[in-house]
Amino acid sequence: MMAPNIIKKPALIGAFSGLGLALLIALLAWLNQGGREPLQTIANFIASVPMLLVAPFHMPGWLQILVFIVYWAIIGGTLGWLVGQMRPFHLGAAFLMVVGLIVAHRVTQ
Repeated sequence: MMAPNIIKKPALIGAFSGLGLALLIALLAWLNQGGREPLQTIANFIASVPMLLVAPFHMPGWLQILVFIVYWAIIGGTLGWLVGQMRPFHLGAAFLMVVGLIVAHRVTQ
């Protein structure tokens, strides 16, 4: 049985938003090598948790970037799905997820 479009569409929009964020941050980090501190701070904040997850495995650089992109696609898809439900519980869970992400990224930074 296929999921209704009301569930799929917000999750896809969220996943593509997460992909867009990941690609934008990866591009900013690449363009800003040894450059401006504010851009580097933002890139470090966004990348802190995914890079902490892959650090023990000594992965090649391209694989770390792939994990970073997949991480943000999953986060975006999950948030999109939660917000797309438009129920108070799901909206509250989305809010708590965003707060948790901010705290997790701040702690690991």
